[in-house]
Formats: sequence, structure tokens, C-alpha cells
Amino acid sequence: MLTSINEQLNRLPDLLAAHVWLVVVSVGLACVVSVPAGVWVAHRPRWRGVVLGVAGLIQTVPGMALLAAVVLGLMALSAAGVWRGSTIGAVPTLAALVLYALLPVVRNMVVGVRGVKRDLVDAAEGLGMARWKVRWVIELPLAAAVVWAGVRTATVWTVGLATLSEPVGQPSLGTMIFGGLRTINGASIAVGCVAAAGLALVLDRALGLAEAGRWRWAIGVVAGLLIGVTAWSWSTTSSTRTAAEDGSERVDLGRAFVVGSKDFGESEILAQLAGRWLGNAEGFDHRRGMGGMILFDALTQGDVDAYVEYTGTVWATVMRREDLPGRSAILAQMAGYLQAEHGIVSAAPLGFENAYCMAVRRETAQQYGLKGISDLAKVSGELKLGSDPEFFQRQDWVTMRDAYGLNFKDLVSMTPTLMYDALKNGEVDVITAYTTDGRIAAYDFVVLPDDRGVLPPYDAVLLMGPSVAKDVSVLRRLEKLAGTLSATTMQVANRRVDIDGQSPGEVARWLIDGIESAKQVAVKQGAATQPSEDE
Repeated sequence: MLTSINEQLNRLPDLLAAHVWLVVVSVGLACVVSVPAGVWVAHRPRWRGVVLGVAGLIQTVPGMALLAAVVLGLMALSAAGVWRGSTIGAVPTLAALVLYALLPVVRNMVVGVRGVKRDLVDAAEGLGMARWKVRWVIELPLAAAVVWAGVRTATVWTVGLATLSEPVGQPSLGTMIFGGLRTINGASIAVGCVAAAGLALVLDRALGLAEAGRWRWAIGVVAGLLIGVTAWSWSTTSSTRTAAEDGSERVDLGRAFVVGSKDFGESEILAQLAGRWLGNAEGFDHRRGMGGMILFDALTQGDVDAYVEYTGTVWATVMRREDLPGRSAILAQMAGYLQAEHGIVSAAPLGFENAYCMAVRRETAQQYGLKGISDLAKVSGELKLGSDPEFFQRQDWVTMRDAYGLNFKDLVSMTPTLMYDALKNGEVDVITAYTTDGRIAAYDFVVLPDDRGVLPPYDAVLLMGPSVAKDVSVLRRLEKLAGTLSATTMQVANRRVDIDGQSPGEVARWLIDGIESAKQVAVKQGAATQPSEDE
């Protein structure tokens, strides 16, 4: 446990620095917008209700939903050619944080200004002071205490909301919290939560000192925090930039290779594998925990250089195809479509399929005589189904549900990591499992296959974005991963992360060692079978 905490503390500086940056910038921008807006609407009753109503409406939207809405909005603007910047990372995160911080500052600005005694304003105007000067010299200083309370509230809220930034590709303390949740790593969750709470307390204390007029102390606290975090970050290994594997083959991009992953262990393992395999001297940035379509859009926009996707996801979700011409045909047609429509290269089919399947406890299978999804359909009305939230939004679920006539008693959404424990503990009766997950065998679950073959294949393929697809050296290096992994190997790899508690980076190194060893054996065997010149 102590070793695990030390590992998390080594990751903390960069993530804390990123979190502080998000909070300071977003609250600062919110104040730049809110203070003049609050002064303006305080004297305009008609607009006051509208502005406060809109700001209050934004507050009713859950933080994750607001982030998702901003990302989708940027995607739509990008598709229309209006927006040419990034659709993930800092831009949508800052936009959502600024929107969330508006209400407390605007509202307190209005309350503070309206609380200024009218006779003071009349006296200033009677002395010939211009109206704008009355606002900024009389009203604003007198309302400062109330306004400052709003800034403190906005700051504390923003510290908490910023932890939600990981699913849109922005590193923060949420990277530790969500990552710990995915891998059931209590140390990662604890360090992330304690750091976020501590940051909120420090910033609130600094603002409290400023509110009391002790500006030197306030500035000293903030400056000490920024300097300390920056120095700590520089002195430790980066949490988002990981050193590449040492090896004879090294590709020099002149920058860090950016690799993305989804919110489950296998995706993180394969992202670490691709980044380390490239051998980039600058290391690589790992953008974790993103949704499938957000990650795909990030790849097309150049925010991510590569990630591992599954053919069935592209076929059904991106290409919106429902026909099933066969595994090899799907792989070939997918590659042609991605190249022609998005400039994406299918660099390496990794050699294994990770398909959706239904899994139940062994006693459930025996009780109902379940051998396939067709059998499950007959008793689905008595059972609860658990799955990751993304699956219930996919065409795959609609196709499976309609083809088999599935009608479960209840549908429960949860992260992929928690699904297996929920099934093991009897909280759900069925889950949409992944065939390469090591917990299926470890927990003695029974897999119910797609016996009618209504779902597409899910072969793992390493995709390269347009930003690096034309780099021959990168392409050739990554192509060497083609066919190097089997479903059995991935089951072992996933078990090492999900059950044994190893990190995705450690397991990726283990996979690389196995791939290199297999290649060396193949070379030796090839040399042994070559006839000598005498022959």
C-alpha cells in the first residue's frame, strides 16, 4: 500500500499543476465577464432576471453533462467549418468551468451593488461625478465584500468540477480519481481526493485573507502554491508524459507522441503499449478515459495521434453499417473508409478480437439452462442487465435487443470496471462483458455467445490520425505490432490490471517483452531453416 501511495505521489505534481491552472484561469475569466455584467444588470431590472435566470439554468445542468454539451457544440462547429481549434482538452474544459462559475459572481455582484445606500450614490451624482465613475469608484468598492464571497464560492465549486475533465482529454486531479475507479486503486483515489480537497482549502484561505484586507498574505499563499507546484512538477516524472521504452528502434517526432484511450483497462494497456513501442525520444502523452466518439473526433482533428479502436465500433457507430459481410471484409472496408473520409490509417490489426458477450454467474446459467443469448431472451424479463453507459446508446444494443427480443426487468448503467463486481455480488444478473476480460474466468462467469451472429466482429486495430499518418517512420514502426497479440494474451494482461493491481504501463512493458522475445525466436528459427551455401 505504501509503495502504491508513493507511486501516486510521483504522479501528483503534474496533475496538481494542471488542476491549479484550470481553476485560476477559469475563475479569472469568469470574473472578467461577471463583474461588468453584474454592475450593468444591477441597474436594469428587465435584464436582471434574464441574466440571472440564464446563469442559474447553467447551474442546474450536471457538471459532466455541461462538459459533454460543450464538446458536442465544438464538434458541431468544427464540422461546419466555424471552429478550427481543439474539440477536447483545455478548451471545452475551461468553457464549462467559466460557465459554471458565472452565477455566484454575477449574483453577488448584483446583491452587493443593490445593497449600496442610495443617498451615497445621489450625493456622488450631485457633486457632478459621471455615472460610470459612480459605478466603479463608489458602488464597486462598497460591494466588494459581497462580490468577494461569490468569488470564493465559485473557486471552491470550480476545484471540484475540474476533476471531471478527464473524459474530455484534459489532465487534472480527476485523472487520479477516475483512473483509480477504473482499476480499483484506492491509493490513486485517496491521493486525488485529498489533493483536490486540500487545494480547495488553500485557495479559499487565500481569498479569505484578501477579503480581510491582508493582501500580502493572500498573494504570498497563492504565489507559494504556484511556485511550489511548478518546482515539484519540474523535479518529478510527468504523469501525462511517459518515457518511451529504450530500444534499437526509435522514432523522432520532435515532440511527444499523443496516444488516447477509453475508460476501461484494456484500452489503457494498449495505449501504453503503442506509446512505449514507438520509442519516441520525447516520450508520449497519454490522454485517458475519453468516450469513443470524443476520442475518434480527437483523432480526426489531430488532438490525438493514435489509439486502438475495434472494428465493430467503427462499422456500427461511425460508418453506421448494419450488414455483416465477414471479418476480413469489414476490416478492409473499414480501412478504406477511414482513409478516404478522414485521412486515418489502420496501421496495425493487433491480432485479437474483443467482442461483446453476455455473462452470468454459473448458478444463474444452471438455474435457467442458459447456453446462449437466445436462451437468455426467454427469461430476460426476470433479470437485471448491467452495462457501460455507452453500450446502451449504441446501435449494437438496439440490434441485439430487437433480434433476440430481449426485455430485461431493469437496465443498470455503470463503469466497465464495476460491472464485474456488481455481477459477482448479485447486484445485477447479467452484464455485457468483453470476451478478453480476465475477470470472466477469475470469477467463474459463464459466457453466453451471440449465437445468431447479429453483432459485428470487434478486432482491435491501431489507428493513426492524419497528423502522423504520413510519417513513414512512425507508420513502419507501429505496423510491426500487427498480429502480435492473441485473445489469450490479452485475457492475462487484463487480469494483471483488473485483479492483480498492476498498472497499465507495467503490463504494457510485459507485453513488449513478450513481443520482442517472440520476434527474436522467429528470427533464430528462420536463420536455422535457411540452407547453407554448401547445400
